[in-house]
Amino acid sequence: MKIKKPKILILTLCLVALVASAAGAYTVYNHRHASSQATASNGGKTRGVNSVNYNPPTEAQKKNGEQIKEEATSTKDSSNTGSSGTTSTTGSISISRVSQPSSGQPVSVRTTVEGLPSGTCTITFTLNGQPAVTKTVAIVAGATFYTCQPLDVASSDFSTSGTWTVSVFASNASAKTSTVTRTVTINK
Repeated sequence: MKIKKPKILILTLCLVALVASAAGAYTVYNHRHASSQATASNGGKTRGVNSVNYNPPTEAQKKNGEQIKEEATSTKDSSNTGSSGTTSTTGSISISRVSQPSSGQPVSVRTTVEGLPSGTCTITFTLNGQPAVTKTVAIVAGATFYTCQPLDVASSDFSTSGTWTVSVFASNASAKTSTVTRTVTINK
């Protein structure tokens, strides 16, 4: 039995159209299925990637915001009566690193400051019977926090080797953190 070329061409085109239709239907089904799962996991609302919700805040969001504000204001020390020239204790400071990599190298001090976005940090090294080493640096903004400007103190600034106490506090015209201390072994 002999099949003519036009029949083979028509049969091939029909087969290609059938495969293309099946692939298109499969793609549409998968897209709708994925979209319906995303909608279901989003509370029934469809939002695009990187979209912003400009709706007014919900009651839960308002309550959470008020709670955060209340916690922030309740941690401040309100015992200062405001006499001229005095500051209240507020915010906090922590020493994230104080170390000397090796003998004769500078001593590095790194800190984190909370609740005090501007002002200065005072870093004092003390050892019994030795002169104190005091440095003052500015509070600077980090990527997501405030910090004292990174400080590297030359080992020649210290009168002798030993285990020194490092005391750090931050302050500005109206507030001061409490002082935190750590020890560091310094080798000249």
